[in-house]
Amino acid sequence: MSFGTQTPLLTSPDKAELYRQAVEADPELGAAWFNLGLVHKWQREWQPAIECNLRAVGLGAGEGD
Repeated sequence: MSFGTQTPLLTSPDKAELYRQAVEADPELGAAWFNLGLVHKWQREWQPAIECNLRAVGLGAGEGD
């Protein structure tokens, strides 16, 4: 798998809306916050990426997953 200029499927821009819907439905979904942060990162939207990832960390996303 090449990560050069291609966006991985998990972080493609069309996925952002799905992650937004998920966190609106359940703001406690740490994995969705983390993935939304990744989408922002791939789009070079640094501040939203940081905010989403901090929210994910606050929810314990990644711990024991």
